[in-house]
Amino acid sequence: MAKIKLIFLATLAALWAGVSPVLSGLAFAATSYAIATGNNATINEWTVCNVVTNATGQQIFIPTNTSTEWAQFRLHYPAGISLGTCGPSIPSYAYRRKITINSSAALSSYPVKFIIDTASLVTSGKMQSDCDDVRVTDSSGTAIDFVVELCNNANTEIWSEVPAIANGTTDIYLFYGYPAATKAGNGINTFSYYKNFDDGSLAGWTRWVNYGGGGNDYTSTDTNSVISISTTNQSPPDSMQLYGKAGCNTPNVWGILTMAATSINPPSGTYKLEYRQRGSGGQFSWCSGGTAAQNDVTLDGTVIYSSPLCSYTNCNTCLRDWETAASGTLTFTGVARALRFRSRATDCEVSYGWVDDIKLRKYYSPEPTTSVGPEQTI
Repeated sequence: MAKIKLIFLATLAALWAGVSPVLSGLAFAATSYAIATGNNATINEWTVCNVVTNATGQQIFIPTNTSTEWAQFRLHYPAGISLGTCGPSIPSYAYRRKITINSSAALSSYPVKFIIDTASLVTSGKMQSDCDDVRVTDSSGTAIDFVVELCNNANTEIWSEVPAIANGTTDIYLFYGYPAATKAGNGINTFSYYKNFDDGSLAGWTRWVNYGGGGNDYTSTDTNSVISISTTNQSPPDSMQLYGKAGCNTPNVWGILTMAATSINPPSGTYKLEYRQRGSGGQFSWCSGGTAAQNDVTLDGTVIYSSPLCSYTNCNTCLRDWETAASGTLTFTGVARALRFRSRATDCEVSYGWVDDIKLRKYYSPEPTTSVGPEQTI
């Protein structure tokens, strides 16, 4: 290896002096090399990052194509060696990870998700505690839209809308490690519809209610049915809370269904709805035990997702903590459709439902998969 390093340094020195070096001794064949990306380094005034290994195990460093000397170097590189690069960088950012997307079809403006442990990064001082220094770029370093969900968590979800995904593999990059960075993630730009209630607003949402066993839905000022912004008892910062208080076995008033409604109208196509939910309260005063679904969501009146059954035992109320919910495949044709989240209570009981991180996203089957590469210091 010492001999190879001497050859390499002599080669670089010759290039620096404008002398054409003799590289035939490295014996590179057209298919006898592999490229592994590592950290940037500087050797003999050449900025380098890629290690090229030939069939006999010899290694040399290849300069990045952003180096001012690359124009000289590429006139002399051995035949068959690809012009590798270090990948993109963002000024002032300390860390980067490559995210590889595998897809069985070419897709455009498609949101993909990858999971990363931001809790350990925050603890080690590599990332802001609110994840505001997160950035995502394509392979050329161009910023692309993204949103971070569940920051400072071992299973943080980062969604990014990738402008062009190839049939095969596509690389994007995650950046972090800049203490002075301000928030750039934006779910509205990442999805066809997005609402996370962090702005403390219910703009665009209407409260509806249904009393009894099958009456008509209607808007109501009744304080027994309320939708509001909640800032407590939850993992996300803010969420929409649905509250309902049922009557006590009075005809047509024994049950209550509190609903939060909005209208969505994305471009024609195939989609999925995903959101986070939490439920608390007793829909049924069943001292003998029983089960019931606390919350569900409808599209134009048809249930597209119902929460898992919650078990009631010995008159205790039931609690389902924060969980991710997802609909099946949904088709939109350019016509607005009514979306409603619902929480139910019966028999003198009070129920609460919380909803957050609502997103309508493009859907293709089979969905692309992602893998997260190792951390790189840049």
